[in-house]
Amino acid sequence: EQRLDFFGIDGKDIANFPRIAKAMRKLAPPALDRLYDKVRRTPETAAKFSGEAQITGARNKQIEHWQELFSDHPGPAYVERAERIGNIHARIGLDPTWYIGGYARVLGEVIEGAIRRTPGDWLDGGRSARTVTSLVKVALLDMDIALSAYFKAEERSRLSVIDGVGQALGALADGDFTQAL
Repeated sequence: EQRLDFFGIDGKDIANFPRIAKAMRKLAPPALDRLYDKVRRTPETAAKFSGEAQITGARNKQIEHWQELFSDHPGPAYVERAERIGNIHARIGLDPTWYIGGYARVLGEVIEGAIRRTPGDWLDGGRSARTVTSLVKVALLDMDIALSAYFKAEERSRLSVIDGVGQALGALADGDFTQAL
């Protein structure tokens, strides 16, 4: 609830979920097909999959996740599902860049597809859809770069602690009992 509040996700947003779910049912599958075509052509992401069946399974799980996400108020079951996805990505060594980039691609297509169906977008020749899509993609890129810097700093900190403990234990093993841990 604290996250929802901070993100500004309230009852008005949740009331839009049925419309979002309908758009996702129509627009997400082809967008995911194009994303996974890109995944297949990108060595860093293709290496995370053992074969076509695993790619198809990941695509289908993503569609299922979004359908469940936009079916109800995001609660503990959603958080558990999203954390499970994050843990799978960590286990297979998927860099967050590829995950966030995938979201940028799919959301871009879904947003453009949803906005292009509106009279306002017809009047401005599709510029509104492209503008909103560009905003989302660049915001996610910015988030990826900042999070990558954060993760790298955390990793350096962990490695520094591990190195310090290793040096102290090495000194203890060599008989230097004056080392502080």
